Amino acid sequence: MDNERSPQAGQPDLERRIDQLSRAVRHQVVALWVLVAILFVAYGTPWVLFFVHSIRYPDTSSIPGKESHISKPAAIDEHWDNDFYARSPEEKIRRATAILLTRLDKTGPRHRDIVTEILKRKPGIRLYYKVGDEFPALSHAPTLDCGDCDGQGSIVFMLGNPATMAFATTYAEDRLDGLGDMPLSEVRRLAAESASEEP
Repeated sequence: MDNERSPQAGQPDLERRIDQLSRAVRHQVVALWVLVAILFVAYGTPWVLFFVHSIRYPDTSSIPGKESHISKPAAIDEHWDNDFYARSPEEKIRRATAILLTRLDKTGPRHRDIVTEILKRKPGIRLYYKVGDEFPALSHAPTLDCGDCDGQGSIVFMLGNPATMAFATTYAEDRLDGLGDMPLSEVRRLAAESASEEP
């Protein structure tokens, strides 16, 4: 009979375990609410800043010390053309502030477009590329269905100041795919004429 425990003897042990369990649950709930608060702050802060900013500066051009070209480069750059992609080949050549010719180097694991010629550069236009530089926007890792891998290189039409890529098309056998198979010799001729027309 001494070995038998009364129900009252196990009561404190059960209460202690329930108390431990309830404390652990409370800690988990607190940790969960802290996590929710952190996520709310992390995701909510940018939206709060955006709304405060939009109320304070409804037009980005009115921000002190900021220019409108941050969000609308075409509005202040007379060289930019939002409809450039739809222009005729001749008009593209005439309007471009710079035109680069690249060659596709397939010797490494990446296909690198290397600038081989500067066909046009308007006076006063900042151009951050020279012959021999890689043009990283067109370099790529080859894939099984690599459409750009068949060409010899690309012609890059640039707008703005500094000159920024606005349109590019590949060439093969000295003909430009995206310009109605116009020969490169014609592009060179039109680019030279366009450059001589500049003031």
